[in-house]
Amino acid sequence: MRITRSLPPDMRLNLYHRAKALYNQGWGHKKIAKYLGISRGATQGWLLNNRYPLSSHNKPNLNLKNEISYIIGVMLGDGYFYSHSGKWELILKAKDRDFVEYFNKICSNIVGVKLYAIQNVDEFYCRVSVHSRILFEHLKQDFEKLKQIIDEFPSQFLRGFFDSEGGLRKRRSRGYEYTHIFVCNTNVPLLLYVKELLKNKYQIDSYLENSRTCKILCIGNRKSILFFAEHIGFTINRKQERLNQLTENILRNLNGHQNSN
Repeated sequence: MRITRSLPPDMRLNLYHRAKALYNQGWGHKKIAKYLGISRGATQGWLLNNRYPLSSHNKPNLNLKNEISYIIGVMLGDGYFYSHSGKWELILKAKDRDFVEYFNKICSNIVGVKLYAIQNVDEFYCRVSVHSRILFEHLKQDFEKLKQIIDEFPSQFLRGFFDSEGGLRKRRSRGYEYTHIFVCNTNVPLLLYVKELLKNKYQIDSYLENSRTCKILCIGNRKSILFFAEHIGFTINRKQERLNQLTENILRNLNGHQNSN
């Protein structure tokens, strides 16, 4: 008798579909288990309890591409994958609890389960682990395939990536202080892709800067900042509040300049 949990995904799915076909022909689940050489518990779960074989009894709704696009952005930033001893997890560890809560909410919605437990790692960080083999493997596929989802919902992907790796910071140049939006990462091709996406989808100009540890993509001109605020924004409250304040200052200065003319 084969233990189905230890089998490769394609073999488990093949057994599942064969069992369903035999069940539809009138076979009992015990007879099917004996015929296929698997446990009665497996056929009972699949056929009587409507369990799906690859995702801890839950089949994710992969048609929720809007939310999946956001998750892709997060997983290319602060999120990471973990698989060990039959576990397939998407993990997010971050300082901002509202960020972790939002990630938890949309992942739970996709997987079709109650909210996962959020753990306090220490006084600064919290973490959530999302369990789903199907979602795990879906997000681990070739990035060229994931781009098809991103292209449909670019703003969600960009928001997830900027939530993870981005923010706002003040700079000083020639005695003048200004604030720009930034996102940093060590993956230069990824940043170039994000730069292209910002320009092609939303007419947002950006430029790359070097740092000792990573590359930084910056959005500095006022028009692009306003477009970013309108089309993308942040899920994290503290970042969104700073962005709101920045856009108010930009609009106030623009209106003041127009009135003076």
